Amino acid sequence: MGYSAPLKYDFSESDYEKLLSHLYRDDIMPSFEINADKAVVSFSYWSKWRGLCRKIIPVEMAERSIIIGDTEHEVLVKYDCGIRY
Repeated sequence: MGYSAPLKYDFSESDYEKLLSHLYRDDIMPSFEINADKAVVSFSYWSKWRGLCRKIIPVEMAERSIIIGDTEHEVLVKYDCGIRY
């Protein structure tokens, strides 16, 4: 086995500060709100193409069906993976 250099991420110092500011916030934790027949699910994840992201998904129950609404997607901390097409 040879030496493996640590992974290098294309972050500026301000990007690291933004990322750290989100790590201890409650709003990046998975959550859901339920009101009668409607719910909103929210969660955050790391994408190697985009960075720290959050998705918000509305869900509604209508009679015997479940309707998943339009998903909101937000990039909290942008990440430049270094690959360009």
